Amino acid sequence: MLQARHGWLMVRCDMNDDTPKAPASKHYLLVGVVPLIFFGLHTAYHVGKGDPENMLWGCHLSNLLIGVGLLTSRPAVLAVGLLWLSVGVPLWIGLLIGTPDEFSITSMLTHVGGAVVGIWAVCRMNWPRGTWWKAWLVIPLLQLVCRFTTPPAANVNISHEVWKGWEKTFPSYPVYLILLLGITAVIFAVVEQGFLRLKFLQTPNESENED
Repeated sequence: MLQARHGWLMVRCDMNDDTPKAPASKHYLLVGVVPLIFFGLHTAYHVGKGDPENMLWGCHLSNLLIGVGLLTSRPAVLAVGLLWLSVGVPLWIGLLIGTPDEFSITSMLTHVGGAVVGIWAVCRMNWPRGTWWKAWLVIPLLQLVCRFTTPPAANVNISHEVWKGWEKTFPSYPVYLILLLGITAVIFAVVEQGFLRLKFLQTPNESENED
């Protein structure tokens, strides 16, 4: 936010302010609908394929969080969605490298499109400190839900077994799961610190306030 005070031009980065702030204009609400559309399109794609359970992957659900975070002016909800994508996008890219046939336009929308909207939004809303551990804490709960509601063959959110191809490296599923959760916690913490420190990502407010 740009502020003119006593003849001095002062630049303030709201990203390090822990107080939630509402979006400045209605077009923020319009942007909030975009990731919801991404989620809806990809849901239709998987329903058409006969595997709707795949919409429970965290990277897809993150679009719901980003959209709801924008529509309700809750930066913490938005930040959780973006943190989930910080892990989901690299894993998605790795999957495409090994199995390019898995690519779909709607999947690109939920991963790349969702990440773009999330970054755009979080640069205009503050990042609440301590979001990383909240985002991480929900993951085991989501895995538990997927374990009881999705078919084992889908292995949604790696809730049933070691990911195919890694069985020899990790013969024990509990050890594999603990390692993944540990790595995820570190990634979340690093990403959060990155957004808190990289002040140049914060876009000035559209309106200038003068005292």
